[in-house]
Amino acid sequence: MVHNLTTNYEGVHGVIRGWREVLDSYSSQGQARVMVGEVYDPVDQVVTYYQDQFDFPFNFILLGNYNWTGTRVSQLVSDWLDSVPEGAWSNWVLGNHDNSRISSKAGVYLARALNVLLLTLPGTPTTYYGEEILMTDVYAPPPERHDVSGEDRDKERTPMQWDNSTNAGFTFPTSKPWLPLATNYSVYNVEVETNNTLSPLSLYRQLTELRSTHPALQYTGYQTVFNSTDVFAYLRSANAAGEILVVINFSEKETKVDVSEGAKLEEPVVLLSSNLNRTGSISLSDVELLAGEALLIKSSTDCF
Repeated sequence: MVHNLTTNYEGVHGVIRGWREVLDSYSSQGQARVMVGEVYDPVDQVVTYYQDQFDFPFNFILLGNYNWTGTRVSQLVSDWLDSVPEGAWSNWVLGNHDNSRISSKAGVYLARALNVLLLTLPGTPTTYYGEEILMTDVYAPPPERHDVSGEDRDKERTPMQWDNSTNAGFTFPTSKPWLPLATNYSVYNVEVETNNTLSPLSLYRQLTELRSTHPALQYTGYQTVFNSTDVFAYLRSANAAGEILVVINFSEKETKVDVSEGAKLEEPVVLLSSNLNRTGSISLSDVELLAGEALLIKSSTDCF
């Protein structure tokens, strides 16, 4: 079927503006109603749904990526930020119910660092359930699938892994979950990771805490500092309220990088590592990163 009258039809924008008017009629000072849209299109088309329509259309530029290199991701981030209308609010998505989980698509070794990316770029992050504990795709034999589209999208729709009890705590022990459980649910689940201070869930919670306390992660200040095949580094800032440098190693090997030209932090220290095992002083001319590691670095004189 040729969707020449059903894709990007001009009248759609008018319909959405009507929805916006209805939504705004239920808004008041401090009680704004938010509308988010799902638009599967190239960036130049997606951003036309800003303005007086959606508060933001989902940004799937990372969701559709399969080339996890520093150069590629840096370019994708810039492509989006350069396209968003002035004054509009960005957002980022790594996974959803229609796509492979990020731990399966990019590799478990990199998934922690990608959660750092998601939660430190300017704008609103959207997390698909289970990505905070690094759930992976689960194979469902054809007789056990429920996806009516004919595609195998059930692999990313399996039950949430709450604990290591029968059925991962998703449903009663005597019941049968709607889809098969991951074989590793006894290791990757909320209960186990809550009790592990180095777990992916602990990392996610620390990142969300930083987002709520550090102005540099709350506003739109962004600057690319460095990118190569292996490494992507960027600076988040909020005027005089301090800066955070994010450095991500996308490779499967240890690496060193000099980011001193693009970032000028006084007495830099590691604020957070994606492995949750590093703190203390660091040299920006010789930043050492483990495979798939991300670092948040700040000035030691920053009060935050």
